[in-house]
Amino acid sequence: MGHLRHLWGFAVLTLFLLAGCNLPDLQPLPNPNPNPNPNPRTPKLWTVLVYQAGDNDLEDALIKDFNEMERVGSDDNINIVVQLDRSPHYDTSNGNWTTTRRYYITRDPEEPFPPDFSTRPNNTIRSQLLEDLGKVNMGDGNVLRDFLIWGIQNFPAQRYFVILSDHGAGVRPFRMRRLPTRGMMFADSFNDYLNEDETKEAFAAAVQLLGRPIDIIGLDASEMSEIEIAYQLRDACRYLIASQLSEPNDGYPYDRFLWELYQNPTMSTEDFLQRFVQHYIASYQRGQPTNGAGSSVTIAVYNQSVVPTYVQQVDALAQVLLSKLPQYRQQFVNLRHKTQSFSESIYRDLYHYCQLLVQNINDQQIRQAAQNVMNWQGPGEGKALLYEAHATGFDIDVSNAHGIAIYFPDPAGFDDRYLRSNDFARTNKWGRFLQALSGQLP
Repeated sequence: MGHLRHLWGFAVLTLFLLAGCNLPDLQPLPNPNPNPNPNPRTPKLWTVLVYQAGDNDLEDALIKDFNEMERVGSDDNINIVVQLDRSPHYDTSNGNWTTTRRYYITRDPEEPFPPDFSTRPNNTIRSQLLEDLGKVNMGDGNVLRDFLIWGIQNFPAQRYFVILSDHGAGVRPFRMRRLPTRGMMFADSFNDYLNEDETKEAFAAAVQLLGRPIDIIGLDASEMSEIEIAYQLRDACRYLIASQLSEPNDGYPYDRFLWELYQNPTMSTEDFLQRFVQHYIASYQRGQPTNGAGSSVTIAVYNQSVVPTYVQQVDALAQVLLSKLPQYRQQFVNLRHKTQSFSESIYRDLYHYCQLLVQNINDQQIRQAAQNVMNWQGPGEGKALLYEAHATGFDIDVSNAHGIAIYFPDPAGFDDRYLRSNDFARTNKWGRFLQALSGQLP
């Protein structure tokens, strides 16, 4: 979710999806047992595991998301399980407890059913408390690993959707705020956060236990749709959801996408993801009861099995750009300034940069390498992105957003700590291109 607070009117909506965008009217299915007790021995169709790191100024927003989940709740087909950490400083609702708790989400009887998406949920937590862990550091990779393993062992399912929900900052090697944080999942009480390697290791343990990749990982956090992040989690999941922009505070529309699963839990994963993207964009249209309605928003779904091939194309592009630096250095810098940026200028849209290279530099090697990156990006089947959508509001024009950002600071602002920060930066020539462009010696 956004570390910047947004509330502006809505201007332009642009969607790029593999299929049509209309959502059919769905009627509720009969459900004789809307709030079942969790049965750790009965596999269900879905388990949704939500890791809510609320030990910071997003505490109230994460509680709101929790209440959205309670509008639908677990049923005979779906487990919804949450680990929620709270802060001692911000929200005082629900008894103002400040520890870390695990809940089995049940439907709130005080909420209308089917859910009324035209209103905000009440802010009372009524779900089944499973465990109070005391105060734990949710910015610690071991804590994430333990939650994933516990969730998989105790709530078996045919498909798993894991959501990490909190602040995010992408792959920058520094963080300009009181706490020296970067990455995501900020735990203010412990002055900690999840970095790329911690996150990869936590999911690797879960994948080993499960015996296969997790079906979907959603990063409900700001600025996490960089190719570096997707590559870091290439073996963790089949599909990854992330945003190039800083998300508005309300983050994902939990009630809307859980209602989709409630209505049709047997739908394909790809159909569900298409609907998820549609609901995310729609929930921030002007006039919606959303904190941030009218803001610019971006969302992308990565096809993780294709990401390594896409990264090979980026590496090939970087090698060509390195070889052409003596001839085109200033053009590379000028085109970077023209490339779509997001909540922070250190992140640029990779597809748009490649477009500008093809359009503005008369060099066949550069044009071909840039075109190869675009050809593999998508969105579409067999491409790095399955779906992509963006909507321009009154804050940022994202008309040239294509779903995948990359660390691309002004040459004077390049920080060589990036080169050691994640798998992509350690193995891909892109970081060396940035270093050379900045004039720094390797």
